[in-house]
Amino acid sequence: MKPNLKTLFLIIVICLAIRVCYVITLEDRFYFPDSVRYDRIASELIQGEGFSSSFTAPLYPVFLSWVYTLFGHSLLTVRIIHSIIGTASVLIMYLLGREMFSEKAGLTAALLGSVYPFFIFFTGLVLTETLFIFLLLCLVLFFRKITVQILPGSAGTTPITNKNLRAGLGYAICTGILAGVSILIKPAMLYFLLFFFTLILVIYRGRRKRISLHALLICLIAGFVISPWAYDNYKRTGKFIFLTTGGGYTLYESNNPRATGGPAGERIVWSEEMKKMDKVELDKHFKREAVLFIKNNPRRFLELAVIKIRRFWSFTPNAGGYQNRKYKTISTLSYGPIVLLALWQVAATRKRWRELAFLYLPILFFTLLHTVILGSLRYRIPVMPYVIIFAANGISKFLPSK
Repeated sequence: MKPNLKTLFLIIVICLAIRVCYVITLEDRFYFPDSVRYDRIASELIQGEGFSSSFTAPLYPVFLSWVYTLFGHSLLTVRIIHSIIGTASVLIMYLLGREMFSEKAGLTAALLGSVYPFFIFFTGLVLTETLFIFLLLCLVLFFRKITVQILPGSAGTTPITNKNLRAGLGYAICTGILAGVSILIKPAMLYFLLFFFTLILVIYRGRRKRISLHALLICLIAGFVISPWAYDNYKRTGKFIFLTTGGGYTLYESNNPRATGGPAGERIVWSEEMKKMDKVELDKHFKREAVLFIKNNPRRFLELAVIKIRRFWSFTPNAGGYQNRKYKTISTLSYGPIVLLALWQVAATRKRWRELAFLYLPILFFTLLHTVILGSLRYRIPVMPYVIIFAANGISKFLPSK
């Protein structure tokens, strides 16, 4: 399967040009409250004040601090770098589409990813999504590479050799680093690793020993990558905080008597006792209260789960500022056909489900995750590359062969 480098290069150029042309039209301001927090922490890091928030995962503010240090406090520069990262994501989509389906499917996935409106939109926002999409795509690609090397006869692999094992080991080391970095931008990725390895062990149960050894290596390397952050948390607070203290708040915001299925922090009632708690105690308190609510209100929990899924897979934006006719039309016309094509291809390729598990698992994990925590179109963005790859395979069936 010879790569069509000329077409791929043209798509990459178009992808980058679209994003740069878009971001230079944006105002020099933040569009979401989270962006203000990331910017503040990055500025504090530059001033030598250290990382002030155990509530926030560290990687994205650190990334911003590096950009600000090198290029000055310029939102346009951040957005241009986002454009480059977004273009790199499209390249990984091509590689995944090509490897899982065909050259035509890979090129079609890259083209769709280049023009998909929400990928372009999030490029201009000072949020984690653009960087996280890239890291998750790389992680999935490396998971696929490991499997090809260490599972003879699966997914078109050749018989196992020492060369395969060495390559698998190299991919495992890179995967461990990527996994650790991904967790530092989105702590829920820790659960993704556990989810992924559990299902892969079930799918390839005849090769559990080999998979388990590579999984252990990946987890150890990921833990090594995370450990400096956990140590820094301990130095600053005197308490062991492995990742962040934001998990309890998010869980409670999503599961409490006033929860709506979407962002509802303003509905949380703060008692005097809660106001006196430190961050670690407050995190534990929120987790206890959320679990207690779920246990005592299973019906309401299921109702909220349905609302969250509906918000997660909504055809139109949920945020109040993006519900006018323009945004609804763009969202429906771009997202709707892709989802329908993807569903068709999931059904059409169902006999290859083991091989294609690498595309299913991110979609399945984040859908399940957001039945428990907040559901929103924003949180769906990281799974759209895999939906688009399935859709691209369907479109490629109608394209002429050379």
